[in-house]
Amino acid sequence: MSLSPKLRDTALNGARQARTKIAKVKAALRELPQTAGERQALADSVGFLFESELVEDERLLDSLQLGLVRLSEAMKMLQSSPHAEHVTCHRAQADLAMALATLYPSTCAMESVLRPEETSAGVISAPPERLTLEIVPEEDERRAESRQHIDTAIGLQTDNCFFTGQAGDISAGGLFVASEAPRSVGTEVTLSFVLPSGYQVTTLGVVRWMDQQGREGNAIDKRSGMGIAFESLMPSDRAAIEAFLVMRPPFVQSE
Repeated sequence: MSLSPKLRDTALNGARQARTKIAKVKAALRELPQTAGERQALADSVGFLFESELVEDERLLDSLQLGLVRLSEAMKMLQSSPHAEHVTCHRAQADLAMALATLYPSTCAMESVLRPEETSAGVISAPPERLTLEIVPEEDERRAESRQHIDTAIGLQTDNCFFTGQAGDISAGGLFVASEAPRSVGTEVTLSFVLPSGYQVTTLGVVRWMDQQGREGNAIDKRSGMGIAFESLMPSDRAAIEAFLVMRPPFVQSE
């Protein structure tokens, strides 16, 4: 099976955005001592992402996956660096986290089309954090809007951290994200995901509720996660989400 032109364009755009972020990181880190490993990982990630613009679908996916791996390795090196808490290094980590959050969902979307028997969940990893999760009350805002089931990978960035999740359902106001590393209520995040149309949404969000026990419904809903409300959606992003929502009847949660 081949990629749709829209999904291919989405993946290539994500690769370009990631390269821009990496270039910014490389320039900023010149004022700090870097290890050969950090320099090589950043250079490799740029190389693989640049290669993605020159190859066909299968090799494009390989290039993006390899770029993600090397980018993730560079992130881990910076986080364990002696200069990890330096303001410049901290900002570099934030830029790399944003690059990962943008690139991850489009790579997963490509893989679901080209290699549905595989999963991108193992391509890169974000260590889970142990948190005291807040259980949502019986009546809450997640029932306020009609929701539609969606199964898509989510890349998330908050401060200088990157983590991943899987969407369970979506409404015009936000979505549920199953994640091993949910954030506490009130946390601001940048999230990125690809709709079935191939359109990628990247927007700000705020964690509104958390669920430790999981919910009735599909397998994704039964995992712990968080409800994220969209903030400052671009008109084009809102239109793409609303177009998806009218494709079929709203998803109804079992009581």
